[in-house]
Amino acid sequence: MDFLRRLFTPAAPTRPTMTVTVQCLRCGETLSTEINLNNELSADYGEEGGGATTYVCRKLITGKARCFQTIEVVLTFDADRRLRDQQITGGKFV
Repeated sequence: MDFLRRLFTPAAPTRPTMTVTVQCLRCGETLSTEINLNNELSADYGEEGGGATTYVCRKLITGKARCFQTIEVVLTFDADRRLRDQQITGGKFV
């Protein structure tokens, strides 16, 4: 009976996500956040619209335990949503 239940129960939907872990430069707190690659990316068509499409995600991460400094992360992805560049202000990538 358990076999039939597993056979006809739909699997939990998976969503493409990326986990970003950073460390605050001021207090050293380690913070993690997830980025949903389907919903949180903005298209960047280039300056004149003729360039290749890339996607950008800008995320502001704030600590909870120590100093509450905001860390800015800017991630750039290609058309296939593969990470191409990452920049950070106020912290470092772990």
